[in-house]
Amino acid sequence: MNTELPSTNEQHVDSATTSDESNRPSLIRVIGKWSAMALVVGAVIGSGIFAKPGANAMVGNSVGLIMVAWTVGGILTVIGGVCLAELALMMPKAGGTYVYIRKAYGRIPAFLAGWNESVFFQSCGNSALAIFFVINLSSLLGVEFSNIQTVGIAISLIATLTVVNCLGVFWGGLVQNITTVIKVGFLTLIALLPILLLFVEIPEVQTANYTTNFSTDKTPSSLVMIFTLVMLNVMWAYSGGWMVTGIAEEIKDPQKNLSLALIGGAIVLFVIYIAVNIAFHGALSLEQMVEIENDPVRLVPQEAISIYLTPVSASLGQLAKAILSSVILVSVFSALNTGLLTPPRVLFAMARDEMFIPAFAKIHPRFKTPHIAVMGQGLVTVILLLIVSGYVVYRTNQATESRLPSSTELLDTSVPTAAGGMLEPDTRQRATVIRVDATHVFVSLGGSNEGVVQRVQLKQDFEVGAEFDIIVSGYNQEHQIYDVRLPEAAGSEAKDIFDYLTNIAVFSATIFIVLTIGAIFILRRKHPDMERPYKVPGYPIIPLISLLANIIFLCLVASDDIVVVLFSGGFLLCSLPLYFLFAAANRKPTASDV
Repeated sequence: MNTELPSTNEQHVDSATTSDESNRPSLIRVIGKWSAMALVVGAVIGSGIFAKPGANAMVGNSVGLIMVAWTVGGILTVIGGVCLAELALMMPKAGGTYVYIRKAYGRIPAFLAGWNESVFFQSCGNSALAIFFVINLSSLLGVEFSNIQTVGIAISLIATLTVVNCLGVFWGGLVQNITTVIKVGFLTLIALLPILLLFVEIPEVQTANYTTNFSTDKTPSSLVMIFTLVMLNVMWAYSGGWMVTGIAEEIKDPQKNLSLALIGGAIVLFVIYIAVNIAFHGALSLEQMVEIENDPVRLVPQEAISIYLTPVSASLGQLAKAILSSVILVSVFSALNTGLLTPPRVLFAMARDEMFIPAFAKIHPRFKTPHIAVMGQGLVTVILLLIVSGYVVYRTNQATESRLPSSTELLDTSVPTAAGGMLEPDTRQRATVIRVDATHVFVSLGGSNEGVVQRVQLKQDFEVGAEFDIIVSGYNQEHQIYDVRLPEAAGSEAKDIFDYLTNIAVFSATIFIVLTIGAIFILRRKHPDMERPYKVPGYPIIPLISLLANIIFLCLVASDDIVVVLFSGGFLLCSLPLYFLFAAANRKPTASDV
């Protein structure tokens, strides 16, 4: 009986590589250098640059510290691209980091890397992007989707892009090129707005914003922990560029185009992110960003561009907000497309190495794509989306029940509004607390209804001057009573869950970034004669800086939130039984078994 662990098959696989290479399913090279760079930029510019500036304001107490974090994140991303280029050009095969980790560490770490990137990290990211897309679509159309509608639209979007990427990598790459040009162009416009407005003598940049400090109850007392939390947000915005290595087997002339995509894409991202954040902070103070972040229907980018363009023309400011909402939809669509284009290649490579479901190694005879792997990635994303959505709905219901009594009424003392009309049913009204007694909260509804004093029965406490939203459900003419409710907490709850999921995803991805950078040192020692069309400049200093920085980052995150560590580690450990199951099912008989 053979008692060897499945990882010992590594020797067999390496020795049989030459003879088996011609029999293994392979992909066709159809992606050029600009498409490859568009994949890097498109994969990274998704939700982070739009969602995280507000999140940074919640935990960061100064613009200077936040900008330092964006700079450090950008430098680490560029260095990471420089380091990854050496490995990618050594082994330009489908699978990317999975291939490099397998070569350096063996089959089990490689399986964990592939499992983490495709099944966990990217499926979490895809789910979040799909929901973020629907939230922005709702804001753009002015229509409030129900939970079922939100999930239904998100699943439809995932299904559509899954089909697109089954039809061929050319079509997936074409979609990526178009959407990347749109969102990069608009982000560049945002970055240049403060400069362009100087020529029309409308200097809307508030330089005081860059030096004013502001803290919230979420801001840690330790400067180190503040920087750690900001870096978690920043690294989510920068994450994903490595995914282009997963389709290295489909890139034309990878020795030239792959390094250009990795390094050039990282530099483009660095420049854009720094310039855009300077523009955001020039328009909005940290306090204003926090206010926007606490509003589920507002985002920092839309408010910033409105501040810049409204002085030129009020209608232009509103139009710009609508266009930017559309661009965010394009951005999220583009990132989701990448999330369904590249990770399936990792599952394909794992299946080809007999470490995953064998059917995932099949290539469509007509479209020449790993269609089973693409459909599998889409299915996992939908399943995770349903799980997370169910959790969000549960948390929302719990939060709503704890804040509202079973029956809530808004008793008016002056029915007509300032505009001479009634409060419209099913509309959101901004309420400001003007007086509080032992049992009631008296509020004024918005700027146009300041003369209308209402009474709202709530369980929670409010201070005078506090603001919150209420939804007017209907009006009883006979009793002159509005039925009201607090808005569903889906917006704020979804943001909290989104942030926590991104924190877990960044932590788990960083673990394998550390292993990937470490693979440079290991392979230089184990395979010094292996052909290297490109070598990391400044070796070993440059990769050592990247390695140590990522290790320190992991330690800081772990010290701040042990749950993130336990969740990520637990998920990886749960995948090990699957590895041994696949390995046992695919183990070839040896002489000792006969």
